Amino acid sequence: MGILTTTVRIPQNRQDCERLAKSPLAVSRSIESQVNLLAETFMSDFVSVAKVGDIPDGEARTFPVNGRMVAVFNSDGELHAINDTCPHMGASLATGHVEDGAVTCPWHAWRYCIKTGTWLDNPNPKLATDCYQLRVEGDDVQVLVPDPPPRPVTPAEND
Repeated sequence: MGILTTTVRIPQNRQDCERLAKSPLAVSRSIESQVNLLAETFMSDFVSVAKVGDIPDGEARTFPVNGRMVAVFNSDGELHAINDTCPHMGASLATGHVEDGAVTCPWHAWRYCIKTGTWLDNPNPKLATDCYQLRVEGDDVQVLVPDPPPRPVTPAEND
């Protein structure tokens, strides 16, 4: 009698988790509970990243949220969250200089609005970095990062 083996692709987002939960692999309670735990991990919700006062005025800190690196800035006591990765060449924007509501990329001095993520060095900017909702609950700084778009399934993955 041979041994039955299968390859399971690790879920990358909530849709992958839901698809796995409905598959023939999810027959046992333990697999179902693991799939549900993975689905909860990928669900968009506000995530606590810091405490009020952890980020000094004029600075930023970087936090992993829902598969992305998020830069949280404190500018004149106001907190803002944008994608930490500069869309130009990938530098960490959290390490840039913050002044007048803008962060300057440390690699090539491109400037981005910390409120909207807009590139400020072009009068008609089409380039921007993602901007995320931020709230303060009690003394927790929380950020909401939406789920990444679903990955297209290749024919080989359907087999």
